Amino acid sequence: MKKPLHILIFLLASITAFAQSPDKMTYQSVVRDGSGDLVTSQSVGIKVSIIQYSTSGTVAYSESHSVSTNANGLATIEVGTGTILTGSMSAIDWSEGPYFMKSETDPTGGSSYTIVGTSQLLSVPFALYANDAGHANTATSLVGGSGSSIWSTNSNDDVYYLDGNVGIGTNDPNIINFGNSGTVLTILTDDAGAATIEMVADRSQDDQAVGWINYINDDVRVVDLLVLRASNGTSGKFVVRTNNGGGGLGAANMTWQFQITEDGDVFLHDSSNGIIMVSPNGSCWKTTVNNSGNLVTTSTTCPQ
Repeated sequence: MKKPLHILIFLLASITAFAQSPDKMTYQSVVRDGSGDLVTSQSVGIKVSIIQYSTSGTVAYSESHSVSTNANGLATIEVGTGTILTGSMSAIDWSEGPYFMKSETDPTGGSSYTIVGTSQLLSVPFALYANDAGHANTATSLVGGSGSSIWSTNSNDDVYYLDGNVGIGTNDPNIINFGNSGTVLTILTDDAGAATIEMVADRSQDDQAVGWINYINDDVRVVDLLVLRASNGTSGKFVVRTNNGGGGLGAANMTWQFQITEDGDVFLHDSSNGIIMVSPNGSCWKTTVNNSGNLVTTSTTCPQ
């Protein structure tokens, strides 16, 4: 007696789609015996396994069904609604593919599976993959909408959009933000006294500040173009420019040792200061002015 050979033809029909996709797929198979005859109106047992990466990979999910074929030998099941044997259908990460579906059939209706077939799942599970978008991080609103919206969320490093301003590390871009004010890139802080762009290696260490561009909102409206901090922690303005075109070097506020006025004159604030020049023999001489306006030259130690 010839041993029957059962041939299983897989026909993946559809994924039922709703507003939110269910974790199930409609799966159909046509069962024929070794003579090519349809196995019709007969109870069959079917085991379905979803395998990750390859046909011999990890079984991510498996279930069993008992179903009857119709008059055309067609068996229809919904993968995700059977008796669970391994894993969880909803736990499958469809983005971590490829995935393969293995079907095993017992034409007698039991679990002695003799018909085995495996095929790769291609486009069908993408509806389930798209369903994962429902679990993504939510935002208050889209950019350009009313109110605030979160561009990205990662611990305390959030990026927010609010009324044309972008805040980094704050959900209130009116405090620290990059904003668009006409054609000007605006930087705001919650400190009414200063707004600063800093270049700092470690703010907790006095000797780690490389420099910064700073605006100080005082009576004279001092604008620091660059401030350097010495390695011993002593701070001093290296270059300072006022809003009226003046500038200076080397001191805080307006009491500079050296100043260039808005008219282009060089001004030394302290009468004990002067211009130091080195002579051909390496000696240094300082020139100052006395109360009569006469130049006075004295020997001095050369600066280091």
